Order: sequence, then structure tokens, then C-alpha cells
Amino acid sequence: MKANYRVRATLKAVDEKAKHIEAYLKHGWSDKREEEEEKIDKKIDRIVTKLHKSTYKDYDVEAFKNLISTIEQNGLTNFNMSTFLGHLSDTWDNYYNYVHEVTRTSLINTIDTSKSPLFDKTTNKFNCTSVGCIAGFATAVAFDWEIPKWLSKGDSRDHHHEFELIACSYLNIPIWVGKKIFYGDEASVWAFAKQNSHLLGNAYGHLSPDAWYDDEERDFDEDEESWMYANIDLNSISYKDAVNVLTDIIEGRIIFHQENHNDGGIMINPKLKQKSKAV
Repeated sequence: MKANYRVRATLKAVDEKAKHIEAYLKHGWSDKREEEEEKIDKKIDRIVTKLHKSTYKDYDVEAFKNLISTIEQNGLTNFNMSTFLGHLSDTWDNYYNYVHEVTRTSLINTIDTSKSPLFDKTTNKFNCTSVGCIAGFATAVAFDWEIPKWLSKGDSRDHHHEFELIACSYLNIPIWVGKKIFYGDEASVWAFAKQNSHLLGNAYGHLSPDAWYDDEERDFDEDEESWMYANIDLNSISYKDAVNVLTDIIEGRIIFHQENHNDGGIMINPKLKQKSKAV
């Protein structure tokens, strides 16, 4: 598998973690295993910390281009943002927390599966129910479409943290940036792109706010900050939208600049605003 040191280190740490969990489940707890777990967790923490320091100038351009190309080639048949909801909560009282922590019951009651099939968009080689999303595709590319042992067992939706880490490592972006791309929660890149569609070639105006999660309707035309409080319906995001957003990010039109900033941590390249005012 062709991968740089950063990605290889991440894949190795995730694999070690999976083997450790498997050994724990099989043989039980011990002092030695606890020490091993601490070492592995420190490795992962170092990876996350290093990614956190990455700015938009550090993003892996080649990785972005590979991911964009892969989605362009396979997106029509294997891309579905709604397949990556991560770990589904089993309790109803958690349904409102995040888009990717809704309950199975709420999905059945609120999503018309005849129009948007859930969790059945898979590929033959990387047979993962999350591959339909951006994080899924990035993980598949990082693994050169060879499914790892830890992913071949159980429900792939239970590995959303691994998908986030591997995808972000592959693209060399902070985890917080990845979450804004992978999900449609409040202050996501999708709501931001919809809000600023007029500055981005009018490519995102069709994205739909998710009324089920929003307490009130957001007027994207009148309120410049409405995107920070709106959820976007994942089913309204097509593979072409994913290609457009990833392209806008790597070409510097959409810039992630600071986590938890009062402007949501995302901004339009100032040159685009200047050009818009000139017109």
C-alpha cells in the first residue's frame, strides 16, 4: 500500500488499538494490557495533536485530489452522505444531540428509506456501510481499498472515530475540520457553503436545512450567521456537492482558520469577497 509516514503511523495505531480491544474481550483485563492501552492511546493522542496544528496551508493537496477523483469516479453508484451517521445511539433521549447520533427508532420514523436507502451503498472490495460518505471514501483510499481486519468484523458504523482519524490523517486536516466536512451538524461546511453560495459559483443553494433538527427556520439570505445554527439534510448532499466542497477547500476558496471561533471557524477567501464587491 502506497502511503506516507503520517498515514502509515495512523493506520498502525488504529490496528494496534483494534488488536488490543480484541485481546481484552478474549482474555480479560490485566495490568500489562492496561499499560499497552495507555501506550497506544498516547500514540493516537500525538497524532491528533499534530493534526490539530495543521492549517489550510498544510493540507495534503495530493490526497485531496485523489479523494476528489475517487468520488467523481464512484460517486454516482457508491456515494450517500446519509450512510455515515457514525455510532447510532440506542436511547431515544439522545436523538437530538447530533446528526450522527440519532437513534435507530428515529431513523425509521423520520426517514423515507424508499427514497434514500440507508446503509446499503457498498463497494465489492471495501465492503463497508460507511463508504458512501466523504470520511468513508477517504478511509478506503488510505487503505488502497483493502479492507482491514478490524473493519471486517461487526458493524462498521461502530468505527466512526477510526474513520474520522484515518480520513483526517490522510487529508492532513484537524479532527474539528473533518467533523465540519463529514457531518451536517450546526456550523458545518455545508451550511456555510449554502450561506455563501453566491460567492462560490451558486453551487450550493439547493442544499436543504434539516427542519427535523432545527428549532426554527433559518433565513440564509437575511441572516449572515444563520449557517452556524442550521443543520443540513445529508440526503440533499450529492457526490457532486462533495467534489465541489473538497475542491473549494483545497483551492483556497473556503478556509478553516480557528476551532470554536466566534465566526464558526470557517471563512470565505477575502479575494472572493473583494471580487464580488467589484462586480
